[in-house]
Amino acid sequence: MPIVGWTNPYTNRRHLVQDYVGMAKVMPREILDIIARKDVEDKVHIGTNLTVTSGIGCPRRLVIERFLPCYPNPQRLWAPMMGTKWHEVLAQEMKGKPGWVVEVNGGVKECEVSGWLFGFAMTGRMDARFEDDGVVLEIKDYKFSLSGADKFVDENWVAKPEHIVQLNALRLLLKQMGKVVSDNVGMVAWVVGGSWIPTRVPIKSEEEIGSIKVFGSKYTVHELFKYVGNSFARIDKGESPTSIAEGLPLFGKDMMKSRKGTSMCDSCAVKGDCMELGGWEEAAVIPFIKKERVVEL
Repeated sequence: MPIVGWTNPYTNRRHLVQDYVGMAKVMPREILDIIARKDVEDKVHIGTNLTVTSGIGCPRRLVIERFLPCYPNPQRLWAPMMGTKWHEVLAQEMKGKPGWVVEVNGGVKECEVSGWLFGFAMTGRMDARFEDDGVVLEIKDYKFSLSGADKFVDENWVAKPEHIVQLNALRLLLKQMGKVVSDNVGMVAWVVGGSWIPTRVPIKSEEEIGSIKVFGSKYTVHELFKYVGNSFARIDKGESPTSIAEGLPLFGKDMMKSRKGTSMCDSCAVKGDCMELGGWEEAAVIPFIKKERVVEL
């Protein structure tokens, strides 16, 4: 994400990255610095690199984050940042445990997967997998929440649709790379909030995960990946990312992020940047009032 500044969620004003005074009541300066630094250091979620999570969300947001100068609300970026730090802690704790491949044991490259899904080349990275005699028997992923997502898991502890898509995509890419994966491989998405809930991920084919609709969207995962992949291909050919983003629908408006009925647009870190591209008049169902924005230099 080309972060050039921040949006203060209380005043709706924009501030440059190091305007700590303007953001003093939003987040400590050291945390703002961490988010900005991690954005610069990210070598995976950049450019037109398609990942297994690229089609599990809003394609319009993805194009904005990848290519347009952004003033995100940093409070919306802290949860994934915490998740990343927890992954590092867990990887350290699993270091040296027989059979487990994590970023510390096998190195980052051993956790990365790549191949083709839905007609597009893509990459991914798994949190942990367990192998015995060269056969992958278990795949784990950790989903961290600051909003108590663990309270709303399926009563049978079946994983959420987006987690089913992600872990199966990782499994399929792992097999494409020549790894032997058990037909009965266990896949678990741990949902972590106030408690730890292990949700079971059923084995699905590429066609099956492509037909899944995540977050209540009217679009299937296959359709979302098509929007992303085709947008990236057009950008690679030299088309303007701004015009491409402007032409994409507001996918997030019918993606529900919570049981309160709020949409993914409401929790989007780059909502303000998205609004400036237009198209919100047709999405009046979103409970959000557009305010005047002031760029502070």
